Amino acid sequence: QKAQARVRVNRVIEDMLDEGLPRPHTPALYSSKYPRFFEHLYERFARERRGDEGCPSWRRRMIQWLRGLFASGSLDTLDGPIPRERLIQAARIVMVDDEVPLLVEELTSAGFSVDHDREGNDLRAIDQQIYDLAILDYHGVGARLGNAQGLDLLRHIRRVSPRTRVLAYTSRSLSSSESEFFRLSHGVLPKDLGLVGSMAAIEAELQKAMSKEHLLDALLSKLNVSDATTKQEARRILIKALKGKNEPKFKEYIMKIGGAAGEKAVDLIISKLFGF
Repeated sequence: QKAQARVRVNRVIEDMLDEGLPRPHTPALYSSKYPRFFEHLYERFARERRGDEGCPSWRRRMIQWLRGLFASGSLDTLDGPIPRERLIQAARIVMVDDEVPLLVEELTSAGFSVDHDREGNDLRAIDQQIYDLAILDYHGVGARLGNAQGLDLLRHIRRVSPRTRVLAYTSRSLSSSESEFFRLSHGVLPKDLGLVGSMAAIEAELQKAMSKEHLLDALLSKLNVSDATTKQEARRILIKALKGKNEPKFKEYIMKIGGAAGEKAVDLIISKLFGF
């Protein structure tokens, strides 16, 4: 019976996708929402059907519920590409490489704010969580944190500054024991990609760093929120606050669930959520 219910919900969702629904209806969103699709379908719709697969009211109510779930559960409709000029003004980048790549000069010439760290041992700026993007080499950096070089530095960044996206920047192949460096990074930027390709990849990653979905995930991670119910509630309240341009109301909610509103890093994430 549950297997039949899964088939039916898939059929309705695929029909909806074929209708050309808005941007939020992505495969990734579908995958994240499917458990709720099935649970609600089985409890509220499938049991009422009693074998009548063609029941119009059943399909109508289910489609209405699915549309509402998508509409209320995604931040994509409130996001959009940030103009390049604003991206350049707002972004803060750190490149950690024991060499001085031409990419640093190219980024600086384009107007980006870029810090270059040859060792990755001065962690003050990283710990202040000011960076939107870290471009991180593996070899020859991060010795202060341990023997795993860039991997230890990457782990540190992901732990203390969850909003900072990380691009693995290396031209060398890594051993199987070092491959976690790629797995924990948000993406890979090959050193031999060329300046044009590298600039395009960096700007694409910065767009993701400024996206509301990423910033909300980073905020909840910073607040140590892990349960699905609270995450869903936070998303709903954020969407409502963004639509009403009510940043104080969202800060009030953050104070309620985490008690961290007023902390510099948290306030910075919130300001970015409402700033674009």
